[in-house]
Amino acid sequence: MDSKKTLKIGKFFRLPITVVIGVLVIIVLIAFLGIWSAFYTQRVKVFTEKTEYKEGDALKIQVENYLRQRICFSSCYPYYIERENKGWQPVTFDFCPEPSIVEKCIEPKNVKAFQFAVPSLENGQYRIAIPVCVDCSIQEGFKEDRWFYSNNFIIE
Repeated sequence: MDSKKTLKIGKFFRLPITVVIGVLVIIVLIAFLGIWSAFYTQRVKVFTEKTEYKEGDALKIQVENYLRQRICFSSCYPYYIERENKGWQPVTFDFCPEPSIVEKCIEPKNVKAFQFAVPSLENGQYRIAIPVCVDCSIQEGFKEDRWFYSNNFIIE
């Protein structure tokens, strides 16, 4: 009688348990690497300097590009403010009279910062929404390819 443990697969196949475990470990590693790649190397991080602001405070936004392509911003609205109110609702501002073109870009593995004064808004929880154009050129028409969002912050 054979002392090696085997696993019966179907009516005719028997495999040593070590082979089955080895194959499962390889599958798990491949899945882990795929998930890691998708979430940690294919991202754009957007975050604010603080978590609480008051009207008139300088709100600084930092954007880090971890994509493999450059990302570009609109000349009219490089970012939007959204308020949490049973879902995220955009805060509306004046209409931009100019055509929206690509004005600034961030190359892969680079960082860009924006700053603006916090406008008069109701107290609540907010975030910054940033539409980007992927692999665009400066001065061409802006088209929204993807959106990225900051951490949540409070305006009092």
